Amino acid sequence: MEILEYILKNEFIEYEIKSQYKVGKYILDFAIEKLKLGFEADGDYWHKDKEKDGKRDKWLSENGWTIKRFNESFLKDYAKNNKI
Repeated sequence: MEILEYILKNEFIEYEIKSQYKVGKYILDFAIEKLKLGFEADGDYWHKDKEKDGKRDKWLSENGWTIKRFNESFLKDYAKNNKI
């Protein structure tokens, strides 16, 4: 999750990035409240249930949020390629 936080803080410099941000009954890994933009780091262990994630994303979308997901392998590759 530290890798995703690094990416977000470098790409969205002008916005406040909040971690563990509560929206309804859900908690987003990271969020930019002003844009209603949420980010999820999908680790292999925590995100096995794609149906559950889909229902969650649907509810968030219906409530005005856009969710961007980053899988664990992408984040590891990014860290390796950028020497983080």
